[in-house]
Amino acid sequence: MNSRTILFKKVLWCSLFVLWASLIIFFTAQNGSESSEVSGFIAENLWPLFKQPLSFTVGHEISLSAFHFFIRKLAHFSIHFIFAFIAVRAVVWNFQKRRPALIFAWLIAVFVSILDEAAQLSVPGRYGVVADAGINLAGTLLGAFLSSLLGPKSPA
Repeated sequence: MNSRTILFKKVLWCSLFVLWASLIIFFTAQNGSESSEVSGFIAENLWPLFKQPLSFTVGHEISLSAFHFFIRKLAHFSIHFIFAFIAVRAVVWNFQKRRPALIFAWLIAVFVSILDEAAQLSVPGRYGVVADAGINLAGTLLGAFLSSLLGPKSPA
């Protein structure tokens, strides 16, 4: 791989890392009603597509509020999954040795997932919930794991 391609990938993954971290900060800083409004909008628009299949799968009708709750938890998982995936790529492309890079990226992603939940304690109408921190960490672990499996084998 030529040096221009390597430089491009380093810049690309580092830029995505900063953008995704900024998105996490943006969502974390939303007060309770703003956060609920965004997830409620998503749930209400997806509800018609998923109401029948979900009700059939679980054997009884699922309420919109239960679906909204699911969407909020899925958002926690997904946001941190993507962040960890990007973090591994960004760090691996900028380290000479793969193993320390993976450990460092994983530590960054874990720190951000816990900090995200802790920061919500200072936002009006938001609560830092241990279960949400666990969901964040699950997304982080899976994202980092998959990125390390699919990532470059010989960085930098």
